[in-house]
Amino acid sequence: MRPRTAALILAFWTVLGLLESSKAYLAEQLRGEEALVPGVAHGWDAALIGNMPWWLLWALLTPLIFRLAAHFRLDGPRWPQSAAVHLGAGTALSALHVGVAGTLYYYTNTRGGPIGSAAAQVESILDSYLVVDLMTYCAVVGTWHALEFARRVRERETTALQLEARAASLEAQMAEARLGMLRMQLDPHFLFNSLNGVSGLVRRGMRRARSKCSPASASCSASRSSSATHTR
Repeated sequence: MRPRTAALILAFWTVLGLLESSKAYLAEQLRGEEALVPGVAHGWDAALIGNMPWWLLWALLTPLIFRLAAHFRLDGPRWPQSAAVHLGAGTALSALHVGVAGTLYYYTNTRGGPIGSAAAQVESILDSYLVVDLMTYCAVVGTWHALEFARRVRERETTALQLEARAASLEAQMAEARLGMLRMQLDPHFLFNSLNGVSGLVRRGMRRARSKCSPASASCSASRSSSATHTR
């Protein structure tokens, strides 16, 4: 994966994490101190520590999900098999995500509170968020397909522009070839007419014939030079 793509993925999930942390902090402030649970961390720091790992873990899983989406495409003839693979992979990665995030949340926020163990914390989050996580997995797969579709559209547009430029170049070359053939057709006629004129003048006098041959020779020479220039 290119560094720019990895940076965009990290930035996207970081923004979501900051929004979720802000929501949690504001909700805590609105509830007031009487609603705080004893033994559970509170405040802006606790909101960040409690919510950012959830979203940053998705940032780590996104490249893997992109690879799965590229290998098991949903826009091909074998999409039913790919959908089954994604259902299994999505369930497994969602359970892994909840397990890691729930464990981190327990040891950074709720340890010492009413939830007695990390396993109980993970089970509680799993019951509430497994379906949400599976939908998140599907959204990441859908994002990859949308980006792939946009890339293919750009490639087709680029190919079309290249073909248009090539066609214009070929058309210009054909026009130049037609012009060269026209010159080749016109030059013999000019020479033939000039020779006929000179042959008539020869009978009248050599001096007048010489005066007519000089312009004809110069014109033929100029025509040959022009043809050679255009041929190059």
